[in-house]
Amino acid sequence: LHYPDITLKGKNQKDFQNALSNSIRRRLDNAGYHWNIGASRGRAIIVVPNQQQSEAGQVASMLQKIPGIYSLAIARWLHPADCLDTDRAMNWKMIGDEIVAVARQCYINHASFAVKVHRADKSLPVTSTEMAGWLGDLIQRETDWNTVRLNRPDQTFYVDALLDGMYFYSRK
Repeated sequence: LHYPDITLKGKNQKDFQNALSNSIRRRLDNAGYHWNIGASRGRAIIVVPNQQQSEAGQVASMLQKIPGIYSLAIARWLHPADCLDTDRAMNWKMIGDEIVAVARQCYINHASFAVKVHRADKSLPVTSTEMAGWLGDLIQRETDWNTVRLNRPDQTFYVDALLDGMYFYSRK
C-alpha cells in the first residue's frame, strides 16, 4: 500500500502513519484476516500467508477504500539477501525468476509491455534503466511477450527495489 502524502507531513508524520496502520489493522481484523503489517518508505507492507493468497484480490479491493492510500498492488517479494549474490553482484537468476513469473501470470496475446524500475536502494550495483532493460530482455526471451513499447504500453511490469527487498507486480 503506497501512501506518499503522509511522508510530506512534518513532526507528526508518525501519528499519521500510526493512524493509517490502525485503520488497515481494523479493516483486516473485522474481515477475519490476521496478517502481519510492516512499513517501509511511504508504504505499508501486508504479508499474506501462502494458504490465503487466493484471497489477496478481495482484500485489496476492501483496503483501497481506506483514506490516505494512494495506490496498492499485490506483489511478489524477494528478500534483500536474495537480490545480491555473495560477491555483491546482482542475483539475476532470482530476480529474473520473479519478474518472469509475474509476466507469465498476466500474458495478453499481441500486447506490448514495459518494465518500470523504482530503485530506492541506491546500494544496488546497477541503475534503474539497466535493470529495466535487462528484465525486459529476459521477459522477451522467457515468455510469450515480445513487443516492448516504453510509451503507453498495454502492460507495465513494476519493480520496486527498496531497502527491505524487491517487489514485483503488474497492476496498481
